[in-house]
Amino acid sequence: MWDKYLIRPGNKKFLNYFRIKRFIHKAVCPPGAALKSLLKHILNKSELKLEIYQEELLKNNVLKEIYLSAVKKGWVPKKCDSYEDRFSNLFRSSANISWFYALIRELKPKRVVETGTAAGGTTSMILAALEANNSGKLISIDLPSEKGKNTMNWSLPERQKAGFLVPEQYKYRWELRTGDSKDLLVECLREEPCDIFIHDSLHTYEHMIWEYVTAFLNMQDGKIIISDDVLWNKAWLNFITNFDLRSFQDLSNPNIGVTVIKHKE
Repeated sequence: MWDKYLIRPGNKKFLNYFRIKRFIHKAVCPPGAALKSLLKHILNKSELKLEIYQEELLKNNVLKEIYLSAVKKGWVPKKCDSYEDRFSNLFRSSANISWFYALIRELKPKRVVETGTAAGGTTSMILAALEANNSGKLISIDLPSEKGKNTMNWSLPERQKAGFLVPEQYKYRWELRTGDSKDLLVECLREEPCDIFIHDSLHTYEHMIWEYVTAFLNMQDGKIIISDDVLWNKAWLNFITNFDLRSFQDLSNPNIGVTVIKHKE
């Protein structure tokens, strides 16, 4: 029954509903509903206990220690009162937990590719999920973040590299490739099969649509594309529409879009 709340091309009813009644979404659509629908779509699995993955993140002292250290040094903005607050409000944070942690825990991908790393908050969550699975590798493609350039509103701290929030314990599962995705992404996707592709780099229409189409053309049916900031422009909407795909978006953050690749015969 929750399918009616998933965003599809032209679903203005949903967008109006989201703007007007956001404060009652917790009662209307439980956290994890979009992920549950996705897992049913690709695995025919209807059971999902998102709280289990929330608890894993809350108890992850490796992530906690490095995050608190970075906040204390002023390397990252203090958006939450505590580490626990990043994950304790499941409704507010369910989209991030669903798509960047729970989905990887459920699908157990062998290879994940992301564009855009910045401090490495999402990158660390992905690596934590791979570590919990005891399998998989993450390839990150990124240019150093600089405020005012490439749609960034934040700069890397002095003498820090992209992904400084990635714990040492996880780095053996991680490879950072520095450069423009337009120079590196095609080769990265072709050298080994990619199970999940994540866009979070330059958020212009031209760049976003290029990354989506590049991933689509170089990945197999049934593989996953995730994009942050899909509401910034019409790139995601046009991509989904033109390739006749389905977009899964969580009510807690519809700015993250997820789709399953299916090539036309």
